[in-house]
Amino acid sequence: MFNGQEIWVGNDDYETDDNAVYQGRLSELRGAFEDSPPHLGMPAGSQGMLISYSTGIDVLVPMGPIERLTAASFHDQKHYRGRIGTDLVLAYTRAFDELRHIRAGRKVLLIFGDGYDTNNEVAVPIFERGRAEALQRNIEIINIGPPNTCTGRHMREELVTRTVIAGGERQGIADALAQIWR
Repeated sequence: MFNGQEIWVGNDDYETDDNAVYQGRLSELRGAFEDSPPHLGMPAGSQGMLISYSTGIDVLVPMGPIERLTAASFHDQKHYRGRIGTDLVLAYTRAFDELRHIRAGRKVLLIFGDGYDTNNEVAVPIFERGRAEALQRNIEIINIGPPNTCTGRHMREELVTRTVIAGGERQGIADALAQIWR
């Protein structure tokens, strides 16, 4: 799952007003998935899904064969135009519910984002309970991204079981993904 806000994804591929351009993370994320697709490193029969979150969530790829999770699954920047908000809790809850029903030796919830929700006071207890359940169910909750996207206190302390800091460029994220897929 990843932050689908226009500001986080970026709009530099289409925005012509220099005062409204955001340099986002989508191109690095898509490129990293091109360089290190999950199906090449994960066991045969693995499953996955892709969710973006902003105001609400967008299930871009429903749970199914991991081969369906590709760079193209992320769409382009225009898909996220005008999206605001950070409903991380909604995405987290949906992804976690899906993982509860999957029978697998290894379960990973991978998050690209800063760890903040639109309503952090409500989010923190949900994250704390989810993290405790994840530890009991052997679900890894991993935040991955460049150092400046892993700043949320909630991401580090209440939400994840592990944070992977990758370089801000495509190759750093691809290398981190390759390690996670293994």
